[in-house]
Amino acid sequence: MAEQDCNPFSSPSSETDLVLLVEGKKLHVSKLVLSLVSPVFKTMLEGDYKEKHTSEISFPEKKFDDMLQFLLCVYPSTVKSVTIRNLDCVLALADEYCVESLKQRCEEFVLSQLHHSDARISNPHNVLLVHLTLLGDMYKLKAWVAACVDKLMYRHYDGPLGITMVKEFDLLSSEVKLQILDKRMRLVEASCRGILRCVGSINVERTRKCITDPTCPACKDPAKNCHVSYKECRYTASNEMVAVIDEGLGLGSCFPK
Repeated sequence: MAEQDCNPFSSPSSETDLVLLVEGKKLHVSKLVLSLVSPVFKTMLEGDYKEKHTSEISFPEKKFDDMLQFLLCVYPSTVKSVTIRNLDCVLALADEYCVESLKQRCEEFVLSQLHHSDARISNPHNVLLVHLTLLGDMYKLKAWVAACVDKLMYRHYDGPLGITMVKEFDLLSSEVKLQILDKRMRLVEASCRGILRCVGSINVERTRKCITDPTCPACKDPAKNCHVSYKECRYTASNEMVAVIDEGLGLGSCFPK
């Protein structure tokens, strides 16, 4: 694809009156459009730059591709969608230039991903999920963070596969870390209560009778208690055993979902 096709700001037109110089490259834009979408640009263009009658602004610390993605997302003629690829740079610039509508679009995109019907999308791997949590945390987007925490609470916490092993986890604020721990503690407590209810409802005697191993002579003689003394014995659970467990567990209804 030619640069002109993917960059509508590469050449001047009758609608452009300002040049943004980034990494030695020019982006031809409209002062009016930038002033309308960003109060920061509005202040900038109505202040020193207006007094200097300049038609070019240099951004020495910005990356060209990042600025291009930002413009593509805010310009009325393009309004590019927020994607997982441009999310980081677009959100950072939207926050810096106070484009609240774009920040909201970023949050809506992330929420749509986390609530997607396709589990492959709604359940990203730990590295991506922690990164998304960090972004939401950095820019104080509460609904975004809450949705991420609701995912993190079910992930392994420690160990080689745990979320604490992801480097960016340490960068999360103490507040968010506490939210994760609080959710996990509530989950553990609810699960423990469910387990206790299940254990209390299982008929132990009936369950013991269902444990059999047709190949084990000792199993045929209850007096020998082979499930304790005969180490070579391997058990098989009969269909009745499964039914007993299901009955005692209430078909899993005692566990939180």
